[in-house]
Amino acid sequence: MYFVSLFLAYIALCIAGFLCYWFQDPAVFQNASVKWVMQVAGNFTPQFVKTIAYDFYRIVFLERNTILRNIYILLVILGHLVIILDIFPHNYTYHPRENHVIIPLLMLLVSSVLFIICNLTDPGTITRRSNHYNKVFTYDGVLYKAGKMCSTCKVVKPARSKHCTLCQSCTFKFDHHCSWVNQCIGGLNQRYFLGFLISVCAMCANAITMAVRTLWDITQHKQLWQTKYVDSNGDPQPMNALTLSQYLFMQNPRIVFLAASLSTILVLLGAFTSYHLYLAAVNQTTNERYKHHYLQTSRHGYKMVNPYDKGIWKNFEEVLWPNVAHIKLKD
Repeated sequence: MYFVSLFLAYIALCIAGFLCYWFQDPAVFQNASVKWVMQVAGNFTPQFVKTIAYDFYRIVFLERNTILRNIYILLVILGHLVIILDIFPHNYTYHPRENHVIIPLLMLLVSSVLFIICNLTDPGTITRRSNHYNKVFTYDGVLYKAGKMCSTCKVVKPARSKHCTLCQSCTFKFDHHCSWVNQCIGGLNQRYFLGFLISVCAMCANAITMAVRTLWDITQHKQLWQTKYVDSNGDPQPMNALTLSQYLFMQNPRIVFLAASLSTILVLLGAFTSYHLYLAAVNQTTNERYKHHYLQTSRHGYKMVNPYDKGIWKNFEEVLWPNVAHIKLKD
């Protein structure tokens, strides 16, 4: 039961962290459903715990810093150490003729390159000299109105742009501020962000496959399904899945924990990646989707119209090759 308790605690921690990242925009907490959940949770939470949790949330998600980025790098290093120290020796013992290094190495290389690009690429920062951004999208008259000035940056806000309070700048085709890469996701780096998300999902799936295969090889080699265990009364019992899992965890804790933890992360990250792929397919940003949802709930009879949707292929083409590049060349 120790393994089960530890794994359930880990799942709860992952879900809490994922929700904090998902709801890092303070405006989200104005939603009635979110308010209700927060109120119910707050009734059962001691005040000192709420204070610590809020301070942690504020520092990590509401202030620009490298905490999440450093945590991600640390987790990637620790995960690959488990693969090198625990999984590779079993792989080469049970399958000595296979090359077990090339695939995880390539996945790590691709993911690392995309991660670095996401951190360093300009998302589309708007300045007084970047007039070309005003020519990319038309104003819809609902979310974006012509001639509107940013009170902080003192520039005319192009359609689909938004001022980020963390970066202290306006961003072209603003999607959201990503604490993971410590900068905004906008029209110029959205493609790299999507590629990074997909690469991390692929890297997690490959690590899970390697870990599960290793545990299966150990089980088959030791014929664990054919063995029996002694229960609390001293009677021999046939092996079952729970007992086998506990045995494998006690003998190979890092491999089991890697497989179980990455499975949870893959589900959450897969949902997050699918959401962003959907937004790219309909040519909508996270910021726009939230604003349309707010208008639908606050204005009776309001119907969402997306004037920027050009069809799935054209929408993905715009993400992969932002049309702002052509306008820059013309200028």
